[in-house]
Amino acid sequence: MKDTHIQAINEGTSDKPSCSPRSCPRFIKCSAPVCPLDDSPYKRVLLKEDPTCFYLTESVKDGAETRFKGAGLEWLYKKVVRATPHLISRYPRICDALKRAMHSSSRMDRRVPTKKIKTGVTA
Repeated sequence: MKDTHIQAINEGTSDKPSCSPRSCPRFIKCSAPVCPLDDSPYKRVLLKEDPTCFYLTESVKDGAETRFKGAGLEWLYKKVVRATPHLISRYPRICDALKRAMHSSSRMDRRVPTKKIKTGVTA
């Protein structure tokens, strides 16, 4: 895919010792059947209407490594990047989704900042 993907693959997996789909920040809400954190992603069935992993699509965008690092998810970026070549060779639909994602803006940048709520009474 990109040079940063190759670099992350060569650097190894992560600082996080064990990783599974449950360690993903979006695990509770996720409905993607193929997870790059899964030990056995090849056993999964991917249908045409199934979504692609949010972090998988984010990992192929310009500035992804910096974005993940800024969110404290550098370990996740490395895991996802390491799994990407295997997933795109097994699932052509994921490959197509990643090609489309490369040309769209990052959804990680669209986070709505939380409002600070002031407490107390002013005189």
